[in-house]
Amino acid sequence: MIKLSLKILAIIFLFIFQITIFNKLVIFGSVPNLIFILSIAFLLKNRFNDALIVAIGGGLLLDLVSPLSFGVYTILFLGILFILNFVILRMLPAPNLLWLYIIFSGAFLLIDLLILLFVRVWPSWMIVANVLINGLWGILVYLFLVRLVKPMEEIKIE
Repeated sequence: MIKLSLKILAIIFLFIFQITIFNKLVIFGSVPNLIFILSIAFLLKNRFNDALIVAIGGGLLLDLVSPLSFGVYTILFLGILFILNFVILRMLPAPNLLWLYIIFSGAFLLIDLLILLFVRVWPSWMIVANVLINGLWGILVYLFLVRLVKPMEEIKIE
């Protein structure tokens, strides 16, 4: 219970950090979405439960400040995590830097297109910058996370 409380406090801190500081780090019109990046990074480290906690908690917090309907971020985060976990990661070997970049960029392309479809806006060229830059942020967060978090051990049947 204490670990879950600490994880929730960390998500709240990350949300505040993203909303206050990272909204000022706009590069070519792209704002990094740390919550989504962290949930994918946990998924790639084989920590699906932690990825779900980050996606649900962070998605709900982002829904509170978003002008979109409540639940859009949470549903999109969870949907993309399930697609990555049950389809993409089952087919790929251990990801290298190129696969990491493709996974992060593809996830951001999918979420950006789905949000634009939801608000009925035609995509502009800014989506390309957002996808490319968030892919790089994803690799940086993943490499930082590799040093801090050990992957969950898989159950081996002999």
